[in-house]
Amino acid sequence: VSEPWAQEQHVDALESWTAINKPLPIYPPSAARRDREGAFLVEFTIFENGGVGEIIHAPATPKIFSRAIDKAIVQWLFKPKHDAQGQPVRKRVKTTFNFAIE
Repeated sequence: VSEPWAQEQHVDALESWTAINKPLPIYPPSAARRDREGAFLVEFTIFENGGVGEIIHAPATPKIFSRAIDKAIVQWLFKPKHDAQGQPVRKRVKTTFNFAIE
């Protein structure tokens, strides 16, 4: 039996942020049943408090995958960062999620 899986691949400086909570998206069962796969780019903001929002998906991302990604990303929380002057940092970042069936 092949198992569907979702994996994240850092794109833009996200690895420099320390994750406190970062669940991966759940592979949509209906997409898995239809053998739908893909790698989808998503852009979002890490706010000063470490929370995440302002999510934008690449235009070609099917709704079934963007909804799964959104459900995971809204739960993400990072350790807040500060600049050299001690001001809280807000950062726009990108990452890619790979959905595949092995």
